[in-house]
Amino acid sequence: KVFKGEYMRLIEKNRQHNKGFNVNGFIFSQRSKAVANMRFGLKPMWYNGCGIIAVYNALLLLGFQFDLRNIADYFERRGKMLWGLFGTKPWSIGGFFRKTALRYAFAAGKRPTTAFMSLPYGINARVCTIWP
Repeated sequence: KVFKGEYMRLIEKNRQHNKGFNVNGFIFSQRSKAVANMRFGLKPMWYNGCGIIAVYNALLLLGFQFDLRNIADYFERRGKMLWGLFGTKPWSIGGFFRKTALRYAFAAGKRPTTAFMSLPYGINARVCTIWP
């Protein structure tokens, strides 16, 4: 219970902090002024926001208007890896697209480019996450 309480306090603290940010248009770098100091888990998004930003940009490219703060809040609750220290869980991105009724496919492997290119046609978006 203590762990869950701390977890929920962090989520709420980050949600309140992120209210001060308003993002419009594509994000070209997680270090951009518009998003760098937004919070995700224990860190600012310049450190761990690449997955969230990739989802936001994919949705925008598809013509959907989602608030980045809401996407961050979703992943705070359902997609952080080790309190956000390792960013977003790659498989949680598919969960997000499933909840928004967008077709998606998941690829993973030692050669991410090959896995990414092998995804089937006819899906709405491709988001590639690569870890060192």
